[in-house]
Amino acid sequence: MRDVLRRAEPGEQVILGSHALFPDEGPFREFGPIYVSSRCEPRSGAGRDIFEGTYFCGELVLRRYDERRWISGARRIETGQAAALVEEWLSMPATAFVDARFPEYGCFACRFVRATDDRPGDDAFVAENARLSPAESAP
Repeated sequence: MRDVLRRAEPGEQVILGSHALFPDEGPFREFGPIYVSSRCEPRSGAGRDIFEGTYFCGELVLRRYDERRWISGARRIETGQAAALVEEWLSMPATAFVDARFPEYGCFACRFVRATDDRPGDDAFVAENARLSPAESAP
């Protein structure tokens, strides 16, 4: 589930919503389905530990974006190697953020940004969850 950055438990109630990764017009704007928890327990601030659980299984796709929100690099990678690549890419000044996607269907998993005072974390990066605003969840 994209709001709690974990997979749903058997029988757990979830909400299916539509989510836009980029709020403004542009060549990479897209809308896609995401599942969120019905219990509204958002989790944000995960670092390397997001790769240690069961949220990502085996492989994932990382996309590096610049300030214009244009893709400046992409790689399909084993989960165990992902943290090092996220750190490497976020150490590049031209990188604005890194998005992770599930490889089977290309669904958005989370966004990695540099850890800052506004986005504290124990690692060099922080995983941000998907948030549904009223505008995004409207039909």
